[in-house]
This record gives sequence, C-alpha cells and structure tokens, in this order.
Amino acid sequence: MAIMMTFFHSSKAVGRPGSRQPTLQQRRRTRTIRSLAMALCAGLAVFLALQAMAGMVASRPVATAARAIARGSTIRERDIEIVRMAQGPPLASAFSSPGQASGMVAQVDIAAGDILTRPMARASPVPAKGMTVIDVAVVSSGSSLLPGSRVSLVTSGVCGEGMPAERPEADGQTDPQTDSADSQDGNDDSEKNGGNPAEDQDDACTLARDALVIKAGHDEPERDAGATTHIQVALRPQEAANVIAAREGAPIMVTT
Repeated sequence: MAIMMTFFHSSKAVGRPGSRQPTLQQRRRTRTIRSLAMALCAGLAVFLALQAMAGMVASRPVATAARAIARGSTIRERDIEIVRMAQGPPLASAFSSPGQASGMVAQVDIAAGDILTRPMARASPVPAKGMTVIDVAVVSSGSSLLPGSRVSLVTSGVCGEGMPAERPEADGQTDPQTDSADSQDGNDDSEKNGGNPAEDQDDACTLARDALVIKAGHDEPERDAGATTHIQVALRPQEAANVIAAREGAPIMVTT
C-alpha cells in the first residue's frame, strides 16, 4: 500500500512547478509494479481461457489401475481408480465404473495408472452344470495358465486300476468295423471298460481332456522348477475320479 501511495503522489507531482522530480529508485519501483500487474493480468487471462476450453470439451469417467495387476489375477474393486478424461475414440472400450471391471481376470500385465479396457480383462469362468471343481497339484507351471483356459491333465506311466485306458473316438462315436480292423493290425492298444475317459498314450496316462481352469496359481509365491503348483479345474465326474485316484501316485502335468 505504501508503494502504491508513493506511486500516486509521485505521478501527481510530475509536471507541477517547483515539484520534486521522482528519483531513479522511484521510477524503477514504478516500472516493477507495472510489470508485475501486467504479468498477473496475463496469467489470469490464460487461466480463464483454459477453464473455458475445458468446459467445452466433453469428458467421461474412466477406470484406471490403482496399482499393478499381474496377468491372470482377479481384478478387485480396490485395484480400480476412477478419473475423468476427455472423450475420444481411444476410450471407446474403457471401463467407466469399478463394477464393470471388478471380478474379471486380467489377460495381460497391467501397470499402475493404465486405462482398463475390455480386451485387458475377461469374465471369470463358470463351470457348466454337472461339472465338478477340484484342486489339483501339478508339476508344470500353473502361472502360465489363465482362468478360462482349456487343458488336459496327464500323468506318467500307464493308467492305474479303476482307470482303464480308452482310445479317443472321433466325434464321440465308435465304428465297429474300424475297431475290428485296428485290433487285427495291432494298432488298437486301448481297452474299453465302463466309459472311463482315462487313456494310455506313449507311456503316459491322460486323466482328463478339455478341463476348464477355474483358478491358476498366480497368487502363490514364486516356486522352484519342478515344484508343484495348485490349480482349480472343472471336470466331468468320471474325470474328477480319475484325477483323485492318480493324485497319490505319479505327478500330474498340464498340457494345452
């Protein structure tokens, strides 16, 4: 205030007969005040212009990752942060609320701050009616699997008792003439018994085919090579019985 009063009186004194001329220090002070006032007005004008432009650009809520999410992990609501972004084609497939992405399975590694889009996540698999969900310890890496994958469960050696080998038939149908011919040529190395789907192939026993992975071992700590990883799979009842019977014997492997 004192500076402004000095500027005011100095301005009035200029040009008066007998008045004292402003000193060099006063003139410099006056120029400094004018420069600061002009800079302040320019900054305020730019701020108001940007606010006006932002108001004219349409925006929408966008779901982003609040923290890093590993591939194959289930996305939780606490992993999601909602921000507003300018509307545009790149956001066409982005989730707009936590409820849309929560509970889905990450299909890729997601870094903190990444926009969550539909190709990045898939709904958790749901077992079909009549399927049995069991926990299986496998020696192959379960971390490479994703929930929803289709796999086969295989163990070394021949199929044990209660799991007679069965040769796979095309489209689930059996051709008696073909079976007979194969038997005569020595190519039929499998026996049917009760429709059990376990089958011997090249010193390996296939316990289940087309098993649906419900949960993979992504939440487990890193394991050494050869260690077992627990996964959950949905199987037909007979296949589940095969796997349970084989769990106490040779290790079970996953093939895709």
